[in-house]
Amino acid sequence: MRAGQGRNWMNDRKVLIYEDDQTTLNQIQSVLTSLGLVPVIDTNPAAILEHAAEYKPDLIILSADMKHGFSACL
Repeated sequence: MRAGQGRNWMNDRKVLIYEDDQTTLNQIQSVLTSLGLVPVIDTNPAAILEHAAEYKPDLIILSADMKHGFSACL
């Protein structure tokens, strides 16, 4: 939590999610939504960097075992 901003500093923050397992995706989405974050789900791992530039997320969560997932970290 940032000093002086209270608990609402996380509201409306975008989190770009790349996950191919539907159960894991549902769990991540549920937690993020409960925290007031806006999950943006994308299913095209080949365009991770392009979509990150387009959506300008505050955080990116990706599955390292997805095709192109780990290479996006490099």
